[in-house]
Amino acid sequence: MSAGGSAMVRLLKAKMQSKIAEQEQREQKLLQMKQVSKFSIAKIKQLELKQSTGNALTETEPLEGNALFFFGPDNTFRNFVSDTVRSSHFDNGILLLILVSTVLLCME
Repeated sequence: MSAGGSAMVRLLKAKMQSKIAEQEQREQKLLQMKQVSKFSIAKIKQLELKQSTGNALTETEPLEGNALFFFGPDNTFRNFVSDTVRSSHFDNGILLLILVSTVLLCME
């Protein structure tokens, strides 16, 4: 094997080891998050995104563009819907509706 080939192998090994270390760190963080039961699904997604990008996410990120070519970023209705969907209670409400729907289907 030439000197260039062995250098390439060492470089690939170093990259692989760093990827393995990053994956282990991610798994440890996920385990820590799963141990805390007060987080909603939205909160866990925000934490994962915050950790992956390194940026602090706020609850009310500014809206961009127009929705349906009609609702601008400053539209009251659009802001209300955005705040509602980003709420931690929204996920729980959707899960409750799914549960109720499942029970009603079983009763048929």
